[in-house]
Amino acid sequence: MDSNVKDNDKGRESNTIQPEPSTNGNTNGELNKSQSVELLVQEEYVYGAPNDGVSDAPRWKQKWWDFTDWVADSFFRRMRSYYWLHLAIWVFASLLWSGFVAASGASKGMPYIDSLFYSVSAMSATGLATRDFSTETLATKILIFFAMLPSGAVFESSIPVFHRLYRLHRLKKSPMISTTALETLKKETVTAQILCGIIWSYWFLVQLMSFVALGFWTQFSGDGSAVMDTNSVNAWWWTTFQVVSSFN
Repeated sequence: MDSNVKDNDKGRESNTIQPEPSTNGNTNGELNKSQSVELLVQEEYVYGAPNDGVSDAPRWKQKWWDFTDWVADSFFRRMRSYYWLHLAIWVFASLLWSGFVAASGASKGMPYIDSLFYSVSAMSATGLATRDFSTETLATKILIFFAMLPSGAVFESSIPVFHRLYRLHRLKKSPMISTTALETLKKETVTAQILCGIIWSYWFLVQLMSFVALGFWTQFSGDGSAVMDTNSVNAWWWTTFQVVSSFN
């Protein structure tokens, strides 16, 4: 039994990523930047999952880690493309949302094919419709409104950044990471956080300024208010829908 334990220990040591000695005069064996990046890439595969048999996490959490690792392995490591994951989520979200839209339009006799068309159109930011949208129920309009929010290119550009932040967070927990590699991770994390802040600030502020400008014109100008009164439409609701629809 002792021999088996020793063999297992040797196997673990052989899989351990050891930092190479520095060639630039650093006697502490610290990794340079290129070596740090290489170490991070290796740790992505060697330490890709935190449930390696030594974790004290609850069983349900380890099962969740297994599932997320399977998804990552299927879409990122095998296909090597963000496109496939994005496509899978888009198809699933469109089908799921179409069910809610169909339920909200049942009182208006909306066929499922029209609800599916509404959902796909909103999720893909095309803005097409097969029915008179102004006659739909308020619930249908609200559902389509929320479906449009994440459909724009600005919002979607933040998703890869969030995924990278998630990977960086997991890498920082690795017990095998060196001090230099950890510093590189922290710098990249700060950069990703700043990028997320820029994307979300732009996404929110542009729509807010457009909402205020168009809303005041529609509500208080003679021409704008006349159009709203003629069609019996609330100016601020119309402005909100138009701004989100136009931006996303």
